[in-house]
Formats: sequence, C-alpha cells, structure tokens
Amino acid sequence: MKRLPVIIGLVSVALFVTTASYINRYMKSLVPSAPVVVKQPVASVVVATGDLPLGTRLERTHLRTVDWPADAVPAGAQSDPGAVVGALTLSKLVANEPVLAAKVADRGGFHTLMALKIPEGMRAVSVRVNDVTGISGFVAPGTRVDVIAIISAKEVGGGQGAFTLLQNIEVLASAQEMDNRAAEPVIVNTVTLLVTPAQAERLALANNSGTLQLALRGYDDRAAGKTSGVSVSQIAFTERPKEREAEKVELIRGKERVVHAF
Repeated sequence: MKRLPVIIGLVSVALFVTTASYINRYMKSLVPSAPVVVKQPVASVVVATGDLPLGTRLERTHLRTVDWPADAVPAGAQSDPGAVVGALTLSKLVANEPVLAAKVADRGGFHTLMALKIPEGMRAVSVRVNDVTGISGFVAPGTRVDVIAIISAKEVGGGQGAFTLLQNIEVLASAQEMDNRAAEPVIVNTVTLLVTPAQAERLALANNSGTLQLALRGYDDRAAGKTSGVSVSQIAFTERPKEREAEKVELIRGKERVVHAF
C-alpha cells in the first residue's frame, strides 16, 4: 500500500507528458507551413538605365544588366552591354526597357540612321526653308505638313501664283535632328520630308523654280484639303470707281438764276 502513491504519481507524470506531447503536435499543425519556393532559372538581359531619345549613340552608362526569367527573354535581347555600345537607337527607349537588336542600328554614322528610317518605296528629300517658310521653327520631326509652291511670273504666264503641291507629308528631320527633343522651337535652314518617288520629282522641280512654304497640320488631321491654287490677279486690290459727279441744271427767271443738282 505504501507503493500506491508512487505508482499513481508515475502514472500521472506519464499521462501529463503524453498529453502535452499531443497538444504540442496539434498546435504545430495549426500553424501554416512556410511556402516552398521554387527557384526559376534566370538570364542576364541588357536594359536602358534611363529614357533615351531616338538617335542616341549608346554608351556604357546608358546600359545595365538585370535578371530576366530565362523562359521569357524577348527576341533580340542582349546579354552583354558591350555588344550594343556605340550603336544608335532607332526608336525611343524608356528606363528598364530591354535593348533589342531591332531597336538599334550598327555602329555606322548618322547617315545609317537616316537610311534605316526610310520605309521601302519611299524617299527622303530636303528642302530649303527659313524662319517664315519653316513656320518659325515649329516644324519638327514627326509632324506633318502641306507643301505650298509659290512660282514666279517667269514660270507662269499669268503672273505669280501659289498652289498646294503636296499634302499630309511627314517630316523626317529638321536640319540634322531626327527626334523632337527641343523644348523650344528651333529655326533651321533645311527640312527633310518623306515622300514617294513621284512626289520627290515634283518637289525638286518646284523647289528649283520658286519658293516653298510649309503649312503645319494638326496631329490628328489627315484629310485632304480641296484647293485649286491662286494667282496674284485674284487677290490684288482693284481700282475703286470714281464717284459720279452730280448733274447740274441752271434755271433763269428774269434776273433770278437758280442751280439744281441731282
């Protein structure tokens, strides 16, 4: 009987330990397990460090590499910045945008960039302008214009005349700038237009025969205007007719003389 309290004590301790163990396991089962992270394979991709305008000659400071999912690397992406250092951008790049092969030209000069910007079947033609004919510097790359030809009296029998030679023509370059980066209008002496071969012939002849005036279009305006041209004789002031002198009649009644005007 003396051992009974000892046995009861041992049994109690065993039950306590067992119960505590079950409770501990149960509590652990209520805590969500940490998610299993599967590491995806990555590849190095060259991206722009900041916004880059069209025609930028790429330097090492313009480029950096980032990790990109290996199964989602864009076609034409570069892994080595040195592969594109010295190349020219063919379009604007924004910060962290991959520098793709289709968006850069080789390490050639500025003429390479211009040639690459001309679509198949089109031509680039430069014309002389000044601060007036070039619309005070508001004609920038990417804008569209109408070209008005002003031909001298020697070229047209009826006197000097003007007519719309070409409509809705894209401006490729202003002087040697192919991107509209200037914050303010810039006065230039040449503008390069994108035209068809037939338009290039008309433009060259008109440019050699008279003066060209550019008319700036709104960005959303693509409609063709209807106009037949105008000559000096159509807009010149005509001589105002002289006022008709009043008719006079003199009536004589004896010594009285009366003059009536009407």
